[in-house]
Amino acid sequence: CEIWQAIGVAGELPYLTHALLDDETLDKVLLDCQVGKQTGGTGQQFDWSVIHNELELEKLVIAGGINPQNIAAAQATGVAIVDVNSGVEDSPGNKSAQQVSELFTICRQY
Repeated sequence: CEIWQAIGVAGELPYLTHALLDDETLDKVLLDCQVGKQTGGTGQQFDWSVIHNELELEKLVIAGGINPQNIAAAQATGVAIVDVNSGVEDSPGNKSAQQVSELFTICRQY
């Protein structure tokens, strides 16, 4: 069993990110787009340029608006895991086999 902590990103990385990455009780820190008071589940992408090599990338997970068109850029951030959900849906809750296949084809090229 792993313990993950999700935090919202609305612009710059929250200061809390560094403390969470140093927390040995956490296995992963998931960064997701924050829109207003909603963290996650927005289907929107935050600015991935805030992720830099000084962070413990093997402990980071990114989520939010990831789809076949931007999966290569998501992987290029160097994070350990990319969380994909609504970015491969035809409609809310319905995954598109074509989009999932396209996304994995791109992932395998990375």
